[in-house]
Amino acid sequence: NADSIEIRRYRLEIRDIDIERELKRLQESSGTWVAKTEGSIQNGDFVQVTVDGDKMTLIAGDTEHQKDSVLNQTVLGMKIGEEKTVTLPGEAGREEKSLQVHGVHERQLPEQDEEFLRRFGEDVTSLEVLKRRIRENLEDAAQTLVERRFRREAMVAYCRKAEVEVPEDLIEEGKTTRMNNFLEELKRDGMTLERYAELTSVDKSAMEESFRKMAAWDLKMAFVISKFSRENGLSVTDEELDAEILIMAKKFGKTEREVRKTLRENDRIDAIKENLLQAKMTDEIARRVVVRTAEETINLDQWKTLEDPEEGIFS
Repeated sequence: NADSIEIRRYRLEIRDIDIERELKRLQESSGTWVAKTEGSIQNGDFVQVTVDGDKMTLIAGDTEHQKDSVLNQTVLGMKIGEEKTVTLPGEAGREEKSLQVHGVHERQLPEQDEEFLRRFGEDVTSLEVLKRRIRENLEDAAQTLVERRFRREAMVAYCRKAEVEVPEDLIEEGKTTRMNNFLEELKRDGMTLERYAELTSVDKSAMEESFRKMAAWDLKMAFVISKFSRENGLSVTDEELDAEILIMAKKFGKTEREVRKTLRENDRIDAIKENLLQAKMTDEIARRVVVRTAEETINLDQWKTLEDPEEGIFS
């Protein structure tokens, strides 16, 4: 019963430091890359290197967007033309390779002058006006984050509590499918299961158990959604499906006919209906749960450290 579930609604604050960070991001997005002829490589520089003769480009210090974060860290402090032997992870374990820097570009940021301000509209007449707009945008985004988190926590809590019987053979089938897909990904990356297990210290049985829990949870959610929808008369109309397809068409710059054709060819129509039905159920659950508004506000840095609502389900 959703009426007995208590869900916390967070209060997310926007600080002056968040405004400055977003202003810096706007400057960086408007910046230009300029060749660096002297000095050492700094965090964020665009670097051209060869590793054992193979050409590569990377962002120095980047550990989030690129796979080889070890190499991104290694080039920090090096200079153009510098060459050294580095130890990097490889298929056969840690290997010594020859690294040489061939070119470095740094991002040159625009001044916060009138020309910069005009990029954001004729009504942005001063830096203070731009900062106010940034704050408004961040506060709107914060409210969206809070609402999405609240709805997701409500849905997860309800599904955790719900009692439904999931056939064991379906769970086993889902586990096998996930395991096979994972093995295919490893193969495309040129890695074996044995090598992956060695690098991560996770054996095959632990992987299979994790995939089994994932399959069981996904199936439980599907069963709960189906049961709740039947009991509460929830369904997706043709008009609602048409509206969703139209939104997708606008998003991807396609015609409605093209999107519908693609969805049918990939057998995705039912998946779209399932998502719409889940959204309806989530709306209903969110209206029924007991809301507990947090007394203390948290900032964006603290928000990023919040545990995922599904944490612990797959571990």
